[in-house]
Amino acid sequence: MLGACATHVERTQAFRDAWGRGDFSSADQEINALLADEADVSVESLSLTQGLSPDLDPSDDDTFLFLLEKGMVRLALGDPQAAQDLFRRGRDELDRRFHEDTDGFLGKSASVIQAIHDDRALDYVGADYEHVLVRVLLTLADLVSGGQDAYAYALQIGVMQEQILGSEFGEEQGYRPRENYRRIAFGAYLEGILKEANLESDEARLAYGRALNYDSDRKILQAARDRLNGGQPSQPGHGRIHVFYLGGTGPHLEETQHEPSSLAISLAGVVAAILLESPAPLVQTAVPVPRVEATTPFVPERSVVVNGAAVATTEPLLDVNEIAREQLDANLPWIVARAVIRRTVKSAAALAAQHGTKRALERSNGTAGEYAGAIGALVGALFNLAATATEHADTRIWSSLPAQIQVARVSLPAGVHQVSLGPGISAAMRVRSGADSTLLVLQPNLSVPGAVLQDPRSVPSNP
Repeated sequence: MLGACATHVERTQAFRDAWGRGDFSSADQEINALLADEADVSVESLSLTQGLSPDLDPSDDDTFLFLLEKGMVRLALGDPQAAQDLFRRGRDELDRRFHEDTDGFLGKSASVIQAIHDDRALDYVGADYEHVLVRVLLTLADLVSGGQDAYAYALQIGVMQEQILGSEFGEEQGYRPRENYRRIAFGAYLEGILKEANLESDEARLAYGRALNYDSDRKILQAARDRLNGGQPSQPGHGRIHVFYLGGTGPHLEETQHEPSSLAISLAGVVAAILLESPAPLVQTAVPVPRVEATTPFVPERSVVVNGAAVATTEPLLDVNEIAREQLDANLPWIVARAVIRRTVKSAAALAAQHGTKRALERSNGTAGEYAGAIGALVGALFNLAATATEHADTRIWSSLPAQIQVARVSLPAGVHQVSLGPGISAAMRVRSGADSTLLVLQPNLSVPGAVLQDPRSVPSNP
């Protein structure tokens, strides 16, 4: 029966297809259907409230994950305020699960053993990079809504990143996967541009310096450092446009089989000895695990064309595909170790079922007693088959994230300018002297124009 349950990647296929086509209206309908099913509410109420009804409980199973997907859809449909509200609800539930997940691997293993199922039986606490990305999206959505809280959200990016990197997860068992994570520069870059816009040069310089420490090869970061260290500032009478290009569709997870590594077996042995209160021979067959699949493997950089002339090129500053793959690889020994422990417990249970059946039949009269050994072996084999055949990898993921976030900065004379990143991706923008403007482009399907958003103050009165 458990084997008949759809995996997350199968369940969300229609939504992911609509999003990947750049069909945001259909994606909105599909995510409403998923939310209605998950939270046990009507599709009609979701359509009226955009998922923001107080009756919708983000902590109910995976509801918060679908709220994050809904937030991306609302952003693409030109509703950044609703997107912010949805991202906040998703962020708050992510934070609650992150901080309540204090038992680390030991607690997760105990839960799985109790359930005798797989990682899908556990509460989804979100991939570590998703905890960071929700704050990135909150900042960007706020910038195109007016930017009142953008700096606070940008600060949260760095704070959450340090909490993750400083986590003690796995310390007692001798392997801390989060130590292998790289720091992303995006939060520090956002802090820098916001401080620079407020003429707080010292603070901006420090923020750009942190960003360069995390990612020293980025030209836009080097240019920011040089600009604040006596280089060419913005010319008098000019303003700046900050371009954020969310290109491609982010990664999804597929199931694959993985042979336990020596590290995974070692970790499983340590934890199994604690949980089972005695050493146990560990089953070492291949187990189902998630694998990161890049939905959009390559995102080209975009020329920023102003009034018909190319003036800049976007540069990748955050590669979601790479981060998702690196973090999953770092955590894979723990994922495999959990599966090994489950297989060991299931194998022991199957053996107990075999022996129990045999003993019961041997005490009975008649033909059954004569075949007690064979019937017991059959019962044990069927139990083991049922227990392992229903096991699947956990493929839950925030699938509407972009494959990459690319950035560009353009200084222009005050006035109205036509800014384009390609066919169908353009906006008339009013540049104000000494002020910053924001242009946000979402293009999950690289062959379809996508969505273009800009902050309210850059919208010309007569575009």
